[in-house]
Amino acid sequence: MFIACLIFISRPETSRDANAMISIFFPFMYMGSGIWARRRLFAIGFVTAAGIMAGFIWIDEYYPLWMGLFGGDSLIAGGLWLRSA
Repeated sequence: MFIACLIFISRPETSRDANAMISIFFPFMYMGSGIWARRRLFAIGFVTAAGIMAGFIWIDEYYPLWMGLFGGDSLIAGGLWLRSA
């Protein structure tokens, strides 16, 4: 899935493309860690990666706002979820 996402957004021509390419790396690290450590890490990474890709594909005008709110808040919510376990 990581390779497919990078191929989809490869050759960044705008700052939006570069932002998506960099931002997609960390959720996939969560997913990779979640395979061996905890299923919750995988779930957090999957939801965040899916949201980043959805925003990249369908939200053009408000993409920076989407990334700020969804990307940041999903990782904060995931951290709180991990803390409660």
